[in-house]
Amino acid sequence: MKWTAEAEDRIKKVPFFVRRKVRKQVEKEAVSMGDSLVDVMHLEACRQRYMSDKHHQTRGYEIDQCFGADQCPNRAVEFGDMYARMEDVLEDKELLQFLRQTVKGPIKMHHAFRVSISGCPNCCSRPQIVDFGLAGASVAAITDEECSECGLCFNACRENALKPDGRTGRPILDKQLCLMCGDCAGACPTGTIAVTRQGFRVMLGGRLGRHPQFARELPGVWSHDEVLDILSRTVDHFKSNNRGGERLGDIINRTGLGFLSL
Repeated sequence: MKWTAEAEDRIKKVPFFVRRKVRKQVEKEAVSMGDSLVDVMHLEACRQRYMSDKHHQTRGYEIDQCFGADQCPNRAVEFGDMYARMEDVLEDKELLQFLRQTVKGPIKMHHAFRVSISGCPNCCSRPQIVDFGLAGASVAAITDEECSECGLCFNACRENALKPDGRTGRPILDKQLCLMCGDCAGACPTGTIAVTRQGFRVMLGGRLGRHPQFARELPGVWSHDEVLDILSRTVDHFKSNNRGGERLGDIINRTGLGFLSL
């Protein structure tokens, strides 16, 4: 759908990590009005509807994802049908019905259980500040393949997690600095560095608002199926320990992460 230049300028002011979702909503608004060209009137109509009726906009949960699912060159893991599978788990948990029974007054956007999926350590969809965040990870390791000492891996690593062995010239990987982006393995022409595992880093209990906090990251890299199991158990804990619609971060601050038994 075409947009006017003024509307395009206005949409650029929306934070990039929700811009795609807002764009789709605005285009839906234009279609509902019988228009084929989006202008600022449609943007304003969406804004007014959100401000006046935002407690009806939540399903009890929200899922965002970065552009990694659309073949972003930075992605460290393939999404597959992860978004849809996570949505199925959240639907089964009947979060909206739970919140209606738990929250005093109308259900608002901040009551929703928030999930974010990022395909790499760049974390464009901000998984560190939602209830349940994922960041794609490619675990690299040094293999027995002969190293040509080309230096491409050192140039590829933005974290300075690689350094040459002073005796052999082969790369040494500092796992404390590595963010598991997989760029070094992608740059290595000899297979001296290779990806041994792909999956997701899992972060729990992040939030913004009046008392912001970063999510706590679980140790390890988790497969798609493992992530779904962790999500299911986390939502169960969220529901069974919730006091009046509080965020997961508040619950974890009070109870810890022992419920996962990882």
